[in-house]
Amino acid sequence: MASPSVRSSATTADTNAAATAVTLPATIVTGDLLLCFDTMDAGTADPSTTSPGWTRISAETAGSNVLRFAVFAKIAGASNTLDLVGQNQDASIVTLAIQDHGVSATFAELVLIAAATGTTGNANPPTTGTLAVKDWLVVAACGIDMTATGDALSAQPSGYTDIQRFKSASSTSSCATGVAVKALTGGTVDDPGTFTNTSRNWIAKTIAVPPAVPVLAGPYWGADFGGLLVPSGYSATDDFERGDGGLGSNWGLVQNALAISGGKAVMGSNPSAMRWVAGSFANNQYSEASITLSASGYYMASAIVRASDNTVNGGEFYFARLCGSCGDVSVGKRVAFSQSEFASGGSVGTSVPVTATLRLEVEGTTLRAYVGGVLAVTTTDTDLAAGRPGIHISTGTATDCSIASWAGGDL
Repeated sequence: MASPSVRSSATTADTNAAATAVTLPATIVTGDLLLCFDTMDAGTADPSTTSPGWTRISAETAGSNVLRFAVFAKIAGASNTLDLVGQNQDASIVTLAIQDHGVSATFAELVLIAAATGTTGNANPPTTGTLAVKDWLVVAACGIDMTATGDALSAQPSGYTDIQRFKSASSTSSCATGVAVKALTGGTVDDPGTFTNTSRNWIAKTIAVPPAVPVLAGPYWGADFGGLLVPSGYSATDDFERGDGGLGSNWGLVQNALAISGGKAVMGSNPSAMRWVAGSFANNQYSEASITLSASGYYMASAIVRASDNTVNGGEFYFARLCGSCGDVSVGKRVAFSQSEFASGGSVGTSVPVTATLRLEVEGTTLRAYVGGVLAVTTTDTDLAAGRPGIHISTGTATDCSIASWAGGDL
């Protein structure tokens, strides 16, 4: 599977304007991920927008004269415009259109690394952390304060492709934005290295964009459907965007059935767990779910792997769960009518509502859980050797949590 890539980019400069009409890339295709990186010199407020479909996904400040750096995102539609307000100082803006991505309109699939800041030369975007095993596009970006004519942002991090290094003006009271990208295979940590810039205040951000997950058109012919072979590297997705009711014939019972309500998967009877049965999976596999926790409480919304049906010991599987009040992700298993958690980590906070992408991988006896694409838990277990990926919800009230989309496949 190929990494996402930048289809096109554009720049915008503005000086002392209360509002800025942002220039978007010349080539945009419906469904592209649009990102806007906005640097402001000494603004009095973080920029914001009421333009349809755009969400500000991060905003940071640095330095005594308040350098500001914000990122906005949108899934491209048939018509796309962006106006930013709060721009009362120089602004340097870079926009990207990214193709072949696996990001939804909630942007929960993006990995947003906390920004780094500094006051001397060479803006240093933070490391990615260990990313889930897939092909990512890593975006390294920075905003630089410029206070003199000779100030410059002259080079991108080594090994990264330079997309834009753009200065808002060539005099004092200016700023610059830099954006560079790199295709990266997950399972490793990438430290982008530094931009080259004059010794001024800076803010640097790293964003990892996941790839699109291919959907295989049915019918599916695997071992369960007459013995014909399924192509290697099997994968499947479900966005649950259909009428309320059951999940459909692609899903089989593990415990009780889940249901669709308002375009999302929710609990039917407690507990509900189902697995994808429309194709054959390798024993090394993953399950990834976009989960929204809507209420506090000790309940579970989980991605599950190596799941068997409910005629075998009441259903067996490994799970990585998010909890409405626990503030972490835990990994565990259900075996022989007994369910237990045996590893945890990766704080996700206790405030709700919250939406997070949870991924569980099993490879041999190793289990890895990721929150937002970043490794949170690694552990091992030997009890379950085979099965299928799926999802699991256990709660007292169906509205406590929901799953907006799911993907599963071979590693």
